[in-house]
Amino acid sequence: MGNSLIRATRWLEGLYAALSFFFCLSLPWPPISPYTVLWLHFLATAVLALVLAWKLREGSRVHVALGVLLAAYVVINTGIRLPEVLEGTTQRSSVVLGLLPVALQFTAGVLLLVAWRRFQHLARAT
Repeated sequence: MGNSLIRATRWLEGLYAALSFFFCLSLPWPPISPYTVLWLHFLATAVLALVLAWKLREGSRVHVALGVLLAAYVVINTGIRLPEVLEGTTQRSSVVLGLLPVALQFTAGVLLLVAWRRFQHLARAT
């Protein structure tokens, strides 16, 4: 896999982990009923992204698969929730801040898929 692609993905995962952890801390503590699922979502994805930022290496198939699955989960989850959020929110800044993690995960997923394709192409050539 391209070492520069993996390095960029690790940075993106680290940024996503920090942003997701920030969102988790911005919710009420202890998490009350309407926020419990959202709190768990932010905490779990932050931990998974932090592990990926720390452990993602060239040729690690499991971590690449986890990174692609995390990216797909975040993008699909946002696609499902976006109409609901746009109806209730009138501030553009909160919508932009909410779409920033999606952009980070989408970019990380694309970079991982490109790196995986390069690795598969190189493996077939040898």
